[in-house]
Amino acid sequence: MKIQQIRNATVKIEYSDQTFLVDPMLSKKETLAPFPSKDGNTNKNPLVDLTESISSILEGITAVIVTHNHVDHWDSRAMEVINKNTPIFVQDRGDQISIANSGFNDVRILGITEN
Repeated sequence: MKIQQIRNATVKIEYSDQTFLVDPMLSKKETLAPFPSKDGNTNKNPLVDLTESISSILEGITAVIVTHNHVDHWDSRAMEVINKNTPIFVQDRGDQISIANSGFNDVRILGITEN
């Protein structure tokens, strides 16, 4: 097993013959709006650059896991660059519908299997 942290919540996990990308936030540094906060945060997101190219991050990916559909776990850049036929695992029907409506063809609710 190999685990690589890409950004705050973005992780690449190689396990057996599978490679999972978890919570892909792939936008360039400071291209997204600040997250609302009580202290008046004005820092644009993401806060740091990617440490490697997007093509390197996506290399060998067999599935994506999106823990929840917030911009810091699933951003517009990820939606643009991830292959639309890649299996995407989500937490619930709402996220499944939202991601499928973005053009992804294989969006599954984690833990539910179809016969």
